[in-house]
Amino acid sequence: MATATQELVDRGESLKRDGIVIRTYDLWKTYVMGDQEIHAVSGVDIEIRRGEYVAIMGPSGSGKSTLMNLIGCLDTPSKGLYYLNGKLVSDMEDDELARIRNKEIGFVFQTFNLLARATALHNVELPLIYAGLPSEARIAKAKAALRAVDLEARMDHKPNELSGGQRQRVAVARALVNTPSILLADEPTGALDTVTGNDIMALFERLWQQLGIKESIKEEQSASRCRFPLERAIFLTVLHRLVDPGSDRAAERWKEDFHISGTEGIELHHLYRAMGWLGEQSLQLGHDARSLRCRKDLIEEKLFGRNRDLFSELELVFFDTTSLYFEGQGGESLGQYGHSKDHRPDLKQMVVGAVLDGAGRPICCELWPGNLTDVTSLIPVVKRLKSRFGIASVCVVADRGMISAETIQKLESAELGMSYILGARMHRDKTVRDEVLPSSAEFQVITGAKKKAQDPSPLSVREQWVGGKRYIVCYNEDQARKDAADRAAIVESLKEKLKSGDKSLVGNKGYRRYLKSAGGQHFTIDEAKLAEEQRFDGMWVLRTNTTFAAADVALKYKQLWMVESIFRSAKSLLETRPIYHKVDDTIRGHVFCSFLALVLRTELETRLQKRGEKLEWADINRDLRALQEVEVQMNGKKLYLRTDLRGVCHTVLQAAGVAVPQTVRE
Repeated sequence: MATATQELVDRGESLKRDGIVIRTYDLWKTYVMGDQEIHAVSGVDIEIRRGEYVAIMGPSGSGKSTLMNLIGCLDTPSKGLYYLNGKLVSDMEDDELARIRNKEIGFVFQTFNLLARATALHNVELPLIYAGLPSEARIAKAKAALRAVDLEARMDHKPNELSGGQRQRVAVARALVNTPSILLADEPTGALDTVTGNDIMALFERLWQQLGIKESIKEEQSASRCRFPLERAIFLTVLHRLVDPGSDRAAERWKEDFHISGTEGIELHHLYRAMGWLGEQSLQLGHDARSLRCRKDLIEEKLFGRNRDLFSELELVFFDTTSLYFEGQGGESLGQYGHSKDHRPDLKQMVVGAVLDGAGRPICCELWPGNLTDVTSLIPVVKRLKSRFGIASVCVVADRGMISAETIQKLESAELGMSYILGARMHRDKTVRDEVLPSSAEFQVITGAKKKAQDPSPLSVREQWVGGKRYIVCYNEDQARKDAADRAAIVESLKEKLKSGDKSLVGNKGYRRYLKSAGGQHFTIDEAKLAEEQRFDGMWVLRTNTTFAAADVALKYKQLWMVESIFRSAKSLLETRPIYHKVDDTIRGHVFCSFLALVLRTELETRLQKRGEKLEWADINRDLRALQEVEVQMNGKKLYLRTDLRGVCHTVLQAAGVAVPQTVRE
């Protein structure tokens, strides 16, 4: 082993006097793989003083673990100098290195490195055994270390009987049991039972306050005699729907893993009471279930008033619905058997409708019993929009499930006088099928064929009047090719299946539409049906009473697809199950919390889009949940260590106007 020169010794003494515990100069670690050299650590200079808390950050594969192993005296550098407490590590004997690793350095390994056949207690004892501590003293110290990481009740369990977070806490206890002067932790928060920090909750808290949700709830709460933090209970439930959708029962347990200000004393019965308060009836505007007016409606109206400048003056509103199913009876009246879009006629359901403005911002949600159809719901919703939000005129955009002669007649009546753009049923509507589609009128090209992937889809339109009714026929050549290819694939598969027997094919809806009886119980491909279907490739037809140009009608209806996309992606929020509530009030409150979660989510995505960022909600949720804090007590100080900012996390925090949390804070 090389002997240090006097110059190197003097440098070490100087470092020690200056309180520098760790100092490296041009540190390298190179691995030779065949004829290649892999530089895991490349010329690192690092200086860490006594009492400092330092985080080494970087992407996977950047050499963080290798550098930690070098600093922890678990590996030797290929070149460079490393001083530890003023001593040159390369001049240390093996016994001295072993003593330092045992008593001076505590190491929390990324992969735990626990003995599989030893209990948690024995794993923590190991450094004390090597230190020569008597049995009674080391057991006492090991127990104290496990108690400090809240594992006293699990100390007799082996690693395979512990969760990942519990195994990591055993590793932390083992690293600290000898009271080391240096603690090195390789991804210490990677598997810990961590708690999401106040800074992350601040993101949603900021949106909650800026949109006026907090203040609106508190204003409504002022006349109530709640002896628990009602607004905090609602905020907790909404956050749960955003981050980890589940039942209200799950929300109570979920909050234990998060720092959510003001929710410390909230219990499950508080969440149920908050749901009931939101859904409590306050006024009946009409004679059916859709005219019910409850506290959640008042809050929606307050939010609309506060944020009116954000909405597109409600010149255009979009309406869509979904069905929610119940585990039990489904309340007193909301849960009813009805037409099931998901083929579950055995379950009671209710219908939830969402109204969004032209930019896709949620305005309100409507709830009614599950035995009422979509087509009968549009008129009551329109009436409520006019009375609740003071709308004089508005154009309603809805899909073909909302269209009927009666609906259109009422929309055009003197009572409502509403403009509308409604999708028409091309296959079922005789006028559309036999008169509108066969027309030979020329199409007007609005957008041509795509040249780049990000270009808008091709669109051509033509206008046609039949019996005083205005129709807009729309055509997308890309969609036409896709429709033809999809049908060809089904027919090709159908031909193969017919060779091996045809009875089972009748039960397949995709196949059945192209079959016809060939006598007896046998079937063959219906060529006439195939030719008929080609007429509809890439087409959709709209019915409207507006004076908008044909192109504008088509483009406004395409916005409905954007809204439907928002609605579909948010369905996991609205379909928060299981719904255990047995009372209509709590059911309405339960769904309204999901709606508020949609409001927050839409606002965050809108702010991101203004910055030119189009991110998937799954990525946002995943990266925000990965941003966590771990509480560590060391030398009488309580520290909070933040995990790395992963993926889109930094972008999302900036869009919400929330400062990036510190890596280490007291």
